[in-house]
Amino acid sequence: MKTIYLLLLSFITLGLLSCDDDYSADPISVTYDTIPFEKIDLATSSDIRIVQANYFQVIVEGQERDVYDTEVRVADNWLIIEEHGSIDQHQVITIFVPEIRQLDSYGSSDIYGESEFRQNGNMELGLYGSGEIDMYLDLDNLDVFLSGSGDVYVEGFADNVDIANTGSGWVRSFNLNSDFSDITISGSGSAEVTVDNDLDILISGSGDVFYKGHPVISSSITGSGKVIDAN
Repeated sequence: MKTIYLLLLSFITLGLLSCDDDYSADPISVTYDTIPFEKIDLATSSDIRIVQANYFQVIVEGQERDVYDTEVRVADNWLIIEEHGSIDQHQVITIFVPEIRQLDSYGSSDIYGESEFRQNGNMELGLYGSGEIDMYLDLDNLDVFLSGSGDVYVEGFADNVDIANTGSGWVRSFNLNSDFSDITISGSGSAEVTVDNDLDILISGSGDVFYKGHPVISSSITGSGKVIDAN
């Protein structure tokens, strides 16, 4: 019985290796035309490029074995992209979408807005890994949540900007002009903002808030962080 078991295990192992050998390191591109979505969930390490367009599409470019280890699906208004296994650092994923209501990244991807995103209403950006988000935005309200070690760079225009930083990274938004802003710092990371009217600040961590503009400031500081005039 033991001999039969070992032989069966050997055949299974050889079969799995054979499946892996079906995919090569040759570069390929796979295009997914998806159903509509407004939210994006990324568990990835690839470079992510986001383009505002009037259609919904995802293009994955990389080594064949990596491309087919990248899962792309839409469920409940979410575009979900997950990478399985070790992915080559040169893989690129491009997302075409008309509007984004929420973007969450849990991996180490660098995420770039390849076009200026102009939309009515709200957008929420969440960075929970070690990657980076870099986007130009023109919208009503922006919420930024940062709990990892990565950085968020945003520029453009927003009426209201809310930032919650519980991580060690930075939210750098000097080039994002806003009327009102609420900033909460509970980690070691910091935030940079440009505000015209009202700026509310709550610091319970060691991070700082740097501001430009001449807003009316309301602050509560129980940590070691500081509010710094960067004009």
